[in-house]
Amino acid sequence: MTAIFTTPIPDDGKDFRWSRALGGGALVDLGIYPLAWCRYVAGEAFSVEDGVASFGHGVDAAVSATLVYEQGIRASIRTSMLDVPHQALLRIEGSAGWLEIDNPLVPHLGHRFTISNQYGIHATEIAGPSTYEAQLDAVRGTLVDGAAFPLPADDFVQSAQAFEKVYAAIGHGARNEPLATKC
Repeated sequence: MTAIFTTPIPDDGKDFRWSRALGGGALVDLGIYPLAWCRYVAGEAFSVEDGVASFGHGVDAAVSATLVYEQGIRASIRTSMLDVPHQALLRIEGSAGWLEIDNPLVPHLGHRFTISNQYGIHATEIAGPSTYEAQLDAVRGTLVDGAAFPLPADDFVQSAQAFEKVYAAIGHGARNEPLATKC
């Protein structure tokens, strides 16, 4: 698997994502999405084989890591808030082909699902609501209609454990410890 979410976040001294004290950093703000996609596909049991990061103002500005799952699945995740083009992508490759989801985060701005297998390559544009609209619908469905919430009740805990594994691999340390700027 390859999972990517990059988007430029101006380092203008005003955005919380560039502040360690305010919980900033690329991994917790942007990278949590590629991590979530990999966790959804392959599960929670993974180790981080390697990880690299660029730092600025005491936060991780860009992170790349390789996740290795017990069943032999490997996933490459990448996130950045540096001067990079916006990209949101999930690609899953297997012995019979691959599938790629371009822009799973904001489908209302264009969303493509592409499959390649023995029958060829087929791409489909899929319309969708804004991310916030979909999230609000899920919360409303749970609270008003009694529908099951689409995520496990402990997803926030699993998310935190996942990015802590990546932080350990890039030498970032626990989020509640001070960190000297490495850039």
